[in-house]
Amino acid sequence: PDEKLCQVIQRERRLLITADVAIADVRHHRPGSHAGIVLLRLQDETRIGYRELAQRLLSSDRLSEISRAITVVSIDRIRIRR
Repeated sequence: PDEKLCQVIQRERRLLITADVAIADVRHHRPGSHAGIVLLRLQDETRIGYRELAQRLLSSDRLSEISRAITVVSIDRIRIRR
């Protein structure tokens, strides 16, 4: 299922926002080979927590950098791998 999803997202050039660590694995989805993957990382997974991480990214000054990159958003930082 993950591969099929990734193929559709890649074909449609969509950004993927996920909590699935496997999808954001650089060994399988190299930066630049897709429109972008955003991995939301929480210790205690809650809808409110994920919404807060998404808001953190959207309100950051780094939003323009996530295209074609793997971005990891956690409580204390935003990491972008190109």
